[in-house]
Amino acid sequence: MIYLLPTIIIFGGLFLYAEYDPWFKELLYILVAAVALELRKIPFLIRMEWDVFWMKRNLNRHLEMARKIQKELGHETEH
Repeated sequence: MIYLLPTIIIFGGLFLYAEYDPWFKELLYILVAAVALELRKIPFLIRMEWDVFWMKRNLNRHLEMARKIQKELGHETEH
C-alpha cells in the first residue's frame, strides 16, 4: 500500500508528459506493443521447451528402434 502513491505519481507524470509531447506518446505505444508481443510469446516458448524435453527423453528409444530396423535390413552400423 505504501508503494501505491509513488506509482500513481509516476504514471500520472508519464500520462501528462504523453499528452504534452506526441512523440513520447508514440514511444509509449511502441513500448506497450513490444511488451504485449513478449507476453504473447510465453505460451509458445513453454510449448517449445516441453517438446524439446520429450524429444530428448525419447531419443534413446528412437535410436534403438533405428538400429533394429537397420539390422533387419542388413545394414551394418558403425557404433
